[in-house]
This record gives sequence, structure tokens and C-alpha cells, in this order.
Amino acid sequence: MQYATSNQKLKLISMIDLLKKYSDEEHPLSAPELIKLLKARGINCERKYIYSVIESLIDYGFDINRTYKPKQGFYLGQREFELAEIKILIDAVASAPFITLKKSKELVKKLQSQLSIYQSCAVDRGISLGNKTKVANEEIYYTINNINEAICSNRKIKFTYYHTIIKDNRIVSDEGKEFLVSPYALIWSNDRYYLVCNYSKYNNISHYRVDRIKKVVITDEISRSCSEVSPYKSNEDFDIADYMKKAFGMFGGEEESVELICDNSLLEVIADRFGSDIKIQKYSSQQFKVCFSIFMNKTLISWLVDNADKVYVKSPAKLRGLVKDKILNIYNAYFKNNISDL
Repeated sequence: MQYATSNQKLKLISMIDLLKKYSDEEHPLSAPELIKLLKARGINCERKYIYSVIESLIDYGFDINRTYKPKQGFYLGQREFELAEIKILIDAVASAPFITLKKSKELVKKLQSQLSIYQSCAVDRGISLGNKTKVANEEIYYTINNINEAICSNRKIKFTYYHTIIKDNRIVSDEGKEFLVSPYALIWSNDRYYLVCNYSKYNNISHYRVDRIKKVVITDEISRSCSEVSPYKSNEDFDIADYMKKAFGMFGGEEESVELICDNSLLEVIADRFGSDIKIQKYSSQQFKVCFSIFMNKTLISWLVDNADKVYVKSPAKLRGLVKDKILNIYNAYFKNNISDL
């Protein structure tokens, strides 16, 4: 493409912008329509110039197609994101409770700008933000940016962490507590965003919900190595995918090798929870045995109790005992306490 004057550059930019916004396979733009749209932007040109600009854009690499159905015209074919990809991303934003309603609307609008107005309108009918339970922490982007920068630069961060309390019969945040941590990863799990890190006072890995974090400051202190503070090991210093398999419900705990005897009806549930690459074998005509490593924590125990009629903990004995204790506590709460029904 030859060197273009400022006016020519403006025409090129405007042309691709119009094709991106107003055209798709079902809605091609004819040369007269492009001339009219350009004129509305204060740019005058003739039909032959339209063809020249489109040819230049194609030479540059834009996927601009000419069609004669449903009418004669041009449309932008391949985009940075396909319609299905944008739909998936929008649904993720809409369902993410850690993104505020305001930020969700802004982000959805940006995603829709990658589509034609017709595609955007079709996607818009399937978006529901009003019924979602969203947090009110408008610092969320600032928080994520600072945490990510600290991880990349291997620096500790300070922040204030807030918990939920009841005050005057209302759910509110407390005054918060300051933490100094070595950040390792940001993980999206169970519709929440978590910071995985080491709190300086302890030699372990902790999880903090990002939507409860505010006032993040990157310090000059070098982060502690993950291997220094935790028995967790991986091929890398911190393997996010491997860690997520073991951190059941994003709670910490001791890593243990677990053997479960499961009813065959739970095969898909087990695969969804622990991955399809775990060790599994037939145990009986109605059951299978599964083995994997996981962090023993209260969320795992609660899940095992919820499925106690279909899952039996073969080992370790310690986990089996914790499950039995939990079941006994539930029994005592419902059959042996003195709380009368209202």
C-alpha cells in the first residue's frame, strides 16, 4: 500500500470502522451505502475510490468479502473474535459476581463493540445483568492490575482485607485488616476470583477473595518462593492448573493421597470435580475406585458428607474419621439439641 496522506488515512480508518460496525455476512454494505455513511462523517468520495480503498485494505490483510446475496456489497468476514467467542465471554462477565454491575456493563459494551450492530443486537437479547448478585468493590480492576504486576515483578503486596458482618440487622463489611503477602497466582474458581499467596506470618499458602481486597500497594520486598512456604510441589514454582485440581473449593489444607469407592452414577461428577486424568478402576459391578492427591479441607469433607450415600472414603483413615465426625455433628444438631421448631 502506497504512502497515504492524512485525509487518505482517515478514509481508510473510517472505511474499516464502518465495515466492522455495520456489515456482516447477512448485511453487506453497497458502495452507495458506504459513500453515504462516509459523507455523514464529513468524508466525500466517489464510487471508484470505495473500490480502491477496499482493495488496499484487503492487501493489508483485512478479510473483506464481496457478495451478491442477499444483496450486492461488501462485508467484514473474519474478525478478532467470532460471535460464539464473544457470547461466551459476555456470559462469563455477566455471571461473575466479583465484577461490579457498573464494570460488567462497561465490559459487555466493549465486547459487543467487536461485533456488527446486528450481531450485537442479537447477543444483547440474551444478556441478563440485573438479576445477578454483584459485589460493590469498584476497585476490582485496580486490584487485579496491581496484583498481576506484583506477581510478574516478584514483589510482595500490602492490602486491606474485608469480611462480612451483621450490623443493625444489615449485612455490611467490617473495618478490614491489613496483610502483607507474597502473591503467586490469581485463580477463578466456583464463580469467585482468588489471590493465592503466602501471608508473611505463616509458612503456608492462603487464599483471599479478590472482591474483598482493597488498597493494594506493591512493596519493594521480594516475594517468598512458593516452595519455601508450602509442601505443595509441582514441575514449576507454581503450577496453576495442577494447584486448582488439588485445592478443593479454594480452601487450603494438607495434601493427601485419597482413595474413594464411588457409585457408578457419580462417574461424571468425579470427572468434573477432579479431572479425567485421575487413577480409576472398576471396584464392583456397581462401584469404581478412584485415587488422587488433594488438599484435605472442610469443603472436601462437606462434599463427601453430601455424597455419603454414594461415596466411601477408603483412605486415609484420618479423612474417613473427619467425615464420620461431621455426620455425627449433623445428627446431634437435628436429633439431640434442645432447639424447638418455630
